[in-house]
Amino acid sequence: MKKILMLASFSVFHIASVQAANYSGKMPYQCLASTQTNTILMISVANSEPDQIQDVMYFPHLKQIDLSYDSAMGVGNPPLLIHYSYFEMIKEKQTGEYTFAVNKDNKILFAVYTTPQLSMPISFGIQLNLARKEALNRKLANQLRACI
Repeated sequence: MKKILMLASFSVFHIASVQAANYSGKMPYQCLASTQTNTILMISVANSEPDQIQDVMYFPHLKQIDLSYDSAMGVGNPPLLIHYSYFEMIKEKQTGEYTFAVNKDNKILFAVYTTPQLSMPISFGIQLNLARKEALNRKLANQLRACI
């Protein structure tokens, strides 16, 4: 029984080490999918402060989106969910808006993108399953980025 527990502990440690090694030296992103589009929203989590999100892009385009912080609003007392709003900026002009819903652990639960050109907002809230995340990370390997 002791050997089984030791083997199980080693296996869990080994898997965690391999996953950490896979992301070492790469910019970590939280990646969210949507049923409304085939793109995946990639939000950098290199900075743990949600009011300082600076690196957002879509896969497969991988073109950085310029953001300008607008505001934040908490829900609950103490806040259990905080909505952070950012303006999308192109050539110093506001072209759209992103709202990120963040829980008390600073995990982004979902994002909503709105722009006057769209008839409906696009919601990104589907967490990638392990197989989809690994497939995406293989495609991102040369870009020094990884979905965590």
